[in-house]
Amino acid sequence: MTDPLEQSAWTDSDHERSLIASCLIVTAFHRKALDNGLGVEHFAHPAHQHMWAAMAEISDRGGHPTVHSVSEILHRDGNLEAAGGRQAIDHMTADTYGVDRPAAFNDAVSSVKRNAAWRANAVKATALLAAAQRRVPAEWRHAEERLGETVQRTQAKAVFTPDDRSTGLMEALQGGRHVERFAWPLGRLNSLSRGGARRGHLTVMAGPPSHGKSCLLDGALEGMWAEGRRVALYLNEMEPDERTLRITARLSGVSLSVLQEAEAGAHRLTERDAARVLEGMQRDHIDIVKCSGWTAARICQHARRQAYDVVGVDILQRLRSDNGKKRHEVLDDAVNEFDRLAKDGPGRHVIVCAHVNRARAVDSGRFPMPSIVDLKDTGSLGEIADNVLFVWRKQDPKTLEALDVGIVRFAKCRGGKLGGEVVVFDGEHQRFNPGTESDERELAA
Repeated sequence: MTDPLEQSAWTDSDHERSLIASCLIVTAFHRKALDNGLGVEHFAHPAHQHMWAAMAEISDRGGHPTVHSVSEILHRDGNLEAAGGRQAIDHMTADTYGVDRPAAFNDAVSSVKRNAAWRANAVKATALLAAAQRRVPAEWRHAEERLGETVQRTQAKAVFTPDDRSTGLMEALQGGRHVERFAWPLGRLNSLSRGGARRGHLTVMAGPPSHGKSCLLDGALEGMWAEGRRVALYLNEMEPDERTLRITARLSGVSLSVLQEAEAGAHRLTERDAARVLEGMQRDHIDIVKCSGWTAARICQHARRQAYDVVGVDILQRLRSDNGKKRHEVLDDAVNEFDRLAKDGPGRHVIVCAHVNRARAVDSGRFPMPSIVDLKDTGSLGEIADNVLFVWRKQDPKTLEALDVGIVRFAKCRGGKLGGEVVVFDGEHQRFNPGTESDERELAA
């Protein structure tokens, strides 16, 4: 790809503005801003937003933002002037963020400005700026620490005096405390959790394989989006196309088997079914992020940048390990990462799907109704999560296939009550329906 710094269509001021603005933002702000949960909405100045969008695009491709790559995207999208103007650079300094430009970087910028033969020395100027970055790691760390301190001052209150708590309690008792909640797809779950899933909570959704965890997660995300929230599904267990078929079956009413056969080329959809699919997909607003090979930290970084209100992760046990850590250490760290994602900054609700142990299913091959001790690979799931929600269905004693009747049950529910709802799984339309009295008797038997 052609280096944008060598394209003759650019003016001298374009070069200068792009290099200075790119380096200032990329090196001083990008990583620390992500770590503190800041996304593009935090940056009010248009220059910041153009820069952030360019860096986000590069990061999403698995790359690391550099002067060249960021400038290239700005030039491609026609945002170079807006991102590199003098006013934009001024806004990126201490008055806005409490972060000073590193001295060595200023020296490099001065060298660039004094360069009369700019076009002939653009590559040299870039090297000067890159060298400045390498010479001042301590100053960059200091800049990041200053940004972190600024962010801390903008986050939620951390210290509550007795007077604060007394006032808050009386207001809540007399008028009801407003805590933002997101509705679960089953009414009984909302009753048990006293209104639904809360912002700032981590929910573990667990169960045996093929018992419907993914289906319940998709239903929860769809319902929470319908209430005006931005939702995302981070997927590492199946391909987005496969998951989309399941979502389409639920939203359109066209059976999953019909959709799968049409996708395989076995037959064509009827005009009526095709119309139903198109209508149903207009109600699909879940962002699916393919995250195979991602660590928990990378998922959290991406979710913060996109400012999602509700985040689903399917599935915990397939997260990538780093630094030669043992499996349980990786998953312990992941649970802590997701808990911080739920609670930091403005907060969000995070739902993580997880497997259960097979230990109690060894003799018969059938999974008993799970409890918290059955969570697989890490004790942190039950200890750190605010809520633990199990999905379990009866199994055929001969084939061991999961039957339709089952239960969705809170084994831990912070601020609510334990209990669940008997359900009937509709596999063709990928949804759980509330059970009847006869279903409850069948489950008890």
